[in-house]
Amino acid sequence: MHVFPQLRKLEHKYSKELVVIGVHSAKFTSEQESENVHKAIMRYEIEHPVVNDKDFKIWSLYAARAWPSLYIIDPEGKIVGRHEGEITFEAFDSVLQEMVQAFEANGTLDRSPLPSAIGGQREEGPVLSFPSKVVADEPSQRLFIADSNHNRVLVASLDGQVLEVIGEGGIGFQDGTFETAQFNHPHGMALSDGVLYVADTENHVIRRVNLVRKMVETIAGTGEQARRFHHGGNADSTALNSPWDLTLHGDVLYIAMAGFHQLWSMDLTRGEVRPYAGSGREGISDGSLVSAMLA
Repeated sequence: MHVFPQLRKLEHKYSKELVVIGVHSAKFTSEQESENVHKAIMRYEIEHPVVNDKDFKIWSLYAARAWPSLYIIDPEGKIVGRHEGEITFEAFDSVLQEMVQAFEANGTLDRSPLPSAIGGQREEGPVLSFPSKVVADEPSQRLFIADSNHNRVLVASLDGQVLEVIGEGGIGFQDGTFETAQFNHPHGMALSDGVLYVADTENHVIRRVNLVRKMVETIAGTGEQARRFHHGGNADSTALNSPWDLTLHGDVLYIAMAGFHQLWSMDLTRGEVRPYAGSGREGISDGSLVSAMLA
């Protein structure tokens, strides 16, 4: 999930030099089914071709050991690089720049366009695109829907009539009015006293939506993904890692911090965020709040 945005930046910058082929070697049984893989391709807006390696044949041939693993293959078909784990655009950008220069100099770089394997297959729903979370508010008779792939939040009546659209719709990170604010694949939400809190997952921030003033503001996160574990701090200057879902208890907002495999808490009064439960290691293990492992 974290690799896709970084890889997409590289694909767009090196659109004439870089060919990306995804190999999906499933961790779980349901992920072996091609139809489920296809839906995931649409949900994550993947533009490159993907192989369903359900029998782990390619995984074995390339001696892969970790999810994700990245292999760099030169224009002559030789593996010239391998990386296990997540990547950043900046790190791979410098590597690719050097490779493009080298292969261009020796005459092996081919910039001939390739046909798109995904073009024309995007699912363009009339209203929703992979909505991920819903909050129902009985007193106001409203539904709040995270329309994730449209990068917005819809406010609807219980019979399905759209009342408000929160967010301009394009991928971005912008506070402002309902019409000008931008999100990047929002997911979980929590509602309290005319305020909607939104986990803006791929912006790595928490947004506060004032439903009366019709304004969106960022209250936690910097807009950059945290690259290492840390103990939190002031909410507006602390980098988060893929906040996925939210729940509110009193003045404390609890955050499913998917990228860290932890639960975090945010003190809304003091404006501070910190880990609440989970060691940060992926797994399923009971124990104390700091030793438990979450998946």
